[in-house]
Amino acid sequence: MSLALGTPHEGIGAVLLQEPARLDSETDEAVRQAVREAQEQGLMVLLKPHIWLRGSWPEEIEMRNRQDWNRFFEYYERWILHSLRHSSRASWGVPVLSVGVELSGATMGHGRQWEKLVHRVRRIYSGSVVYAANWGDEFESVNFWDAFDYLGVDAYYPLGNDPDASDEELRHGADAMLDRIERIQRRYRKLVLFTEIGFASAPGVRGRPWDENLGAEPNPTDQLRSYRAVMGTMEDRDWIGGVFWWKWPSDLRRATRNPRGFMPNGKPVEVLLNRWFQGLNSEWDSDHFTMDSR
Repeated sequence: MSLALGTPHEGIGAVLLQEPARLDSETDEAVRQAVREAQEQGLMVLLKPHIWLRGSWPEEIEMRNRQDWNRFFEYYERWILHSLRHSSRASWGVPVLSVGVELSGATMGHGRQWEKLVHRVRRIYSGSVVYAANWGDEFESVNFWDAFDYLGVDAYYPLGNDPDASDEELRHGADAMLDRIERIQRRYRKLVLFTEIGFASAPGVRGRPWDENLGAEPNPTDQLRSYRAVMGTMEDRDWIGGVFWWKWPSDLRRATRNPRGFMPNGKPVEVLLNRWFQGLNSEWDSDHFTMDSR
């Protein structure tokens, strides 16, 4: 579920807060329908309202002064509570809510505002509450994790920059990523929810996991090997509360429009994901996976 936001650097007075209204966007009814369909499929739902910035991203939201920040949080709280009331009423049974996504400019130095927001949320919501922090500095620096039920991370840590890395080297990179996350987990003693993690089917994706525009030719093998390295290292980490792989669109036709993109469907990694969530062995050789390239 997203919210359109205007130019981020001019202060909240110049910012446009706009609920989605197009029929093909995340309107209130569209989100309710998505929740219903997911539950009918037996899926666990994470409601994750996400600010969308034209030509930018949430980390770059910045206000000019304290007054503008107060107004930002006032409007932001209204939006979160609106999303919660309209999308996750008790009848929908949504078990987890993320109250923010990668808003590092708004988290550093604003812990009290976030704690206040979580308090307001808990007055009307009985499910678990998380914040989806960006990987690296934000996740590792947030100082108000005690307010949440999970530590949330959008985990796009690089696995390494060597284009010829072996499977063992990718596994080492995945171990290093999870070791960094585990250091924060030990401090707060809460389970970690991977609110986003994934790799595009593009060359060099292990060095820039957040980027799906890395090369002209799709590379599903690099995607598969990166997934497999992370899955293998996750199996022995008992502090992982859940994993949301980025991303699986509701309209599967989107995967064919950008074969380099994150979507796993129709690619070798789809088979791996299917078996992994069934609890089967994820340590397969990539030769066991084939892909219809027609």
